Amino acid sequence: MILELLLFDYNIFLLLGLLALGVLIGIIATIAGIGGGMINMPLFLLVLHFDPMLAKGTSLFTIFLSSGIALYVHIKNRKIHLLSSFIMSIFAILGSITCIFVQLVVTVDDLVFYIIFGIFEISMGLRLGRKGVKIYPNGSRKKKENEIDPKREIEEGNNKAIEEVNTKEFKEDNGPISTQNTSINLIQNPKLLIKAIPLFFLAGFVATFFGIGGGAINTPTLHEVFNLPIHYATAGSTAIIFFVSIFNTIIYGLQGLIDWAIGISLGIGMIFGARIGAITASKIPRWLTLIIIAVVMIFTGFRIILGVL
Repeated sequence: MILELLLFDYNIFLLLGLLALGVLIGIIATIAGIGGGMINMPLFLLVLHFDPMLAKGTSLFTIFLSSGIALYVHIKNRKIHLLSSFIMSIFAILGSITCIFVQLVVTVDDLVFYIIFGIFEISMGLRLGRKGVKIYPNGSRKKKENEIDPKREIEEGNNKAIEEVNTKEFKEDNGPISTQNTSINLIQNPKLLIKAIPLFFLAGFVATFFGIGGGAINTPTLHEVFNLPIHYATAGSTAIIFFVSIFNTIIYGLQGLIDWAIGISLGIGMIFGARIGAITASKIPRWLTLIIIAVVMIFTGFRIILGVL
């Protein structure tokens, strides 16, 4: 009886700790503009010692929870054309299905997965670090009052006037922004959609294989291929991630590869953290956050690789 009570208390403390940790992850991910999967996976693998498949399933479930709330906010702000996002997510889901079949046919040894994921974590860390260094001069240097740097303003998403200009240019080049004049409708340009299909497919495959959201591929695709303003690209990516995460949650859940209690605790924390991060984002230099996250990810990647060698 006492042992069961202690075990119960331990589980409660663990879940509360994960709830608090989820808040921190949500804040960091929101400020850095990344998904929580790249942080959750190392947590599950290195700290909780999950099996890789259980780690992926639980991570994808937390992404489902956090992306669902983020999608609601974007819909409320009328930055998403749901039909377009759903159509794009179909190709990402096809990538996820392909990944599942590949995993059924080709057994990926845990050692191999750890090494591949470690390399992927390091590469993403280097990418974020490069981005942080790139925006550092613009973020730290005060410009003249009348001097405008559109690239910095778009990347950091802090100047709504610049975004409105870009949105207007998109409307002139690609037609009206949906029937509501607020959410960008991408299916009106099938040539660009065809060009982006392989990238969405890759995003779905990578998301399912690594247990992440896939925003690292979705957002640049929407921003660069469709020439969307960064806020619309981020919103569209969130919608795609949500639809794909529904599929992944069902698939992994049916196989018993989700720790529901830990996933819910961490996911709820990430939801609250994302709200806090959105409020504090303008108060913390984004370049600093990116560089810190990059260093942590690179260190974690090497730690994962060296831990299995």
